[in-house]
Amino acid sequence: IVAPGLVITLTGALAVLATNETDAVAKAIGTSYSLETSSSNIGAAVGLNVVTVTNRGSIGAGATITAGSVSITGITPTGARNDFQTWAISAAGGRGDASVAGSVGVQVLQLVNEAVIGEGSSLTVTGNVGLDASNPMGLQTLAVSGAFTTSGTGVGAAIVVQYVDATTRAHIDSSFERPTTIDAGGSIIGRATASLVPLAAPEVPLITLPAFTAVALGAAAAGGD
Repeated sequence: IVAPGLVITLTGALAVLATNETDAVAKAIGTSYSLETSSSNIGAAVGLNVVTVTNRGSIGAGATITAGSVSITGITPTGARNDFQTWAISAAGGRGDASVAGSVGVQVLQLVNEAVIGEGSSLTVTGNVGLDASNPMGLQTLAVSGAFTTSGTGVGAAIVVQYVDATTRAHIDSSFERPTTIDAGGSIIGRATASLVPLAAPEVPLITLPAFTAVALGAAAAGGD
């Protein structure tokens, strides 16, 4: 980061480079089983990911730069991806008064990837000015629950919640009060790219499952009331 108001003069390249890759995995398993009568079986699982990431390369407001070229990045490394995965799996048993299984998978993601030239800056560059920001993401949340009973009540519930606030931008700030000026002998290019793909499903024998971003499955069986 170039601090606001800073003056930098050089004949070569000025590189303000921020690079980050973040992966987060949360897996929770809850089980309960009992073959005794007159008992309750409860299985619960909560998988939670809370991620806040700021990946920013910036020239601060009011800076004065003289350079041969300027490169600013807030990127994920080439060939890498930011993957976020949460699983919550629960199971309860049988032959009791009740079997209850509940699973909750939650992901809260706040991601900022930016390349910025602040307002009121002055750049004099003999070559090129480049701003690059990127955020390729992989996402998956799975909640599965199963309950079983032979002489009571069975309840299975699964909930998935995903909140994603992702900002990916390459931008030059300027205002009427504090205009930004760039005098470049070459090109001025800003590039921002973002993507979101489902992650591969867990392996299940004899079954091929598609990739997915969110699945909630709840099941129950009862053999009594």
